[in-house]
Amino acid sequence: MPATKVVVNLADESPYDVRIGAGVLAKLGVHVRKHPELERVERVLVVTDDNVAPLYLADAKAALAQAGFRVSDVTVAAGEGSKSVEVAAEIWEAMAQLSLGRDCLVVALGGGVVGDLAGFAAASWLRGVEFIQIPTTLLAMVDSSVGGKTGVDIPQGKNLVGAFWQPSLVVCDTDMLSLLPAETFADGMAEVIKYGAIFDRELFEQLERGGQALAGPGALEGII
Repeated sequence: MPATKVVVNLADESPYDVRIGAGVLAKLGVHVRKHPELERVERVLVVTDDNVAPLYLADAKAALAQAGFRVSDVTVAAGEGSKSVEVAAEIWEAMAQLSLGRDCLVVALGGGVVGDLAGFAAASWLRGVEFIQIPTTLLAMVDSSVGGKTGVDIPQGKNLVGAFWQPSLVVCDTDMLSLLPAETFADGMAEVIKYGAIFDRELFEQLERGGQALAGPGALEGII
């Protein structure tokens, strides 16, 4: 079954695609190779955390390598504590050691923390290199992976240092949701319920019905 494509249109910047479906991670390299704004890319840095890495890092790297990219990776500790200037500096140091130029691509493989951190590293490295989001939680799929908000926390508060830096592509593999803890999945559904309550009566009624309306074939893909 082909992935669903949603186009994010922006007022002053190029639009970008969100690809949603089961198994789309396996086609990651194909999607990147086809992207007109990523034609120069030969080097890829995947940023992930130590919860996600054992589950999906090897598959993501293999999909990119099969498409001919030279792939490196950085794994940070899971959790909000990694969304810091210090951890961002570790990523910058890795990028310097790898001699990554403006033709590199940063891939954020993880939830909201990884997306914000990797996006900020991409926005600030050489004054901005391309990056894509591969959200691995429902909350990241429906919220933080789209919109270009990147950044880190400092002791004085969350998200006080950052930049708006739009991804070139967002890839949402719904197969990843089957491994989420129930509490983490519920966090994402709370955001979905909010969207329904604010501006989508049909979605809200679908959520009220529950059952197959949420768990049937393609239901989560449609919701996302």
